[in-house]
Amino acid sequence: MLTSLFQPKPLLDDDSADWICQQFGWILQQFDSAYFRQQTPLVLPTNDFFPGRADSHQAMAELLFERVKEYAGLTHWPTELFDAREQPDELPKRLALPAQRGEQLPDPLPIPGHNSQPLAVYFNPAQVNDPQAMVSSFAQAIANALAQQATEPPQLTAEQWPLLVELVAIYLGFGVPMTNSAFAFAGGCGGCSARAAQRQAFLSQDEALFGLALFCQLKRIEAKAVVPYLKPHLKKLYKRAAHQLQQSDACKQLELA
Repeated sequence: MLTSLFQPKPLLDDDSADWICQQFGWILQQFDSAYFRQQTPLVLPTNDFFPGRADSHQAMAELLFERVKEYAGLTHWPTELFDAREQPDELPKRLALPAQRGEQLPDPLPIPGHNSQPLAVYFNPAQVNDPQAMVSSFAQAIANALAQQATEPPQLTAEQWPLLVELVAIYLGFGVPMTNSAFAFAGGCGGCSARAAQRQAFLSQDEALFGLALFCQLKRIEAKAVVPYLKPHLKKLYKRAAHQLQQSDACKQLELA
């Protein structure tokens, strides 16, 4: 009885936690769970993961974007990077891209019978001073394109698609920058002075943090390898998420999958 009084409060309500675990199950089925378990890194916001310097916004964006593709295992995707101020009003049509990941694939990978034009990705120049936001925005763009290559549709509404995309980005290894650059509440605006550099986030900080903890649980990554790289106010929350996952039947089913 006394022990139960001091259990950490769950980070998310049961419905939200179960939904995230459910979507992770779909992602594992669709996008090479063996590659995820064996090769996907936990990408950290450090110079070791993102070495190098650049002398222009375009060059810095290209440097970060190539690293994002590398860690996602998608260097074979044909891509082209543009300043967001050049983004057309009309969205480009969906491209057929290979969902396979890994360095062993040809670069670029030929896609017989499909449109092989590069995937257009746009960067916000204001994010050059906030590399975690820029890395997360690139991870979202890559995740959105990858999610569209699924062979089976996810069980969600159209409004939930952006949430799934961010979970795919976390699955690709970018949970730390995704969480650090998320809003305290989905749809928030944050400080006005930094608003131009913020990325468009759909998961709240707590939801992204729960996704990150789930990633680490499935990858057997200890908290001490994660917590030092989170914003200060997220450190204790991460431990709550990890504890909630340890008690979660939905998470245990993913570990056995």
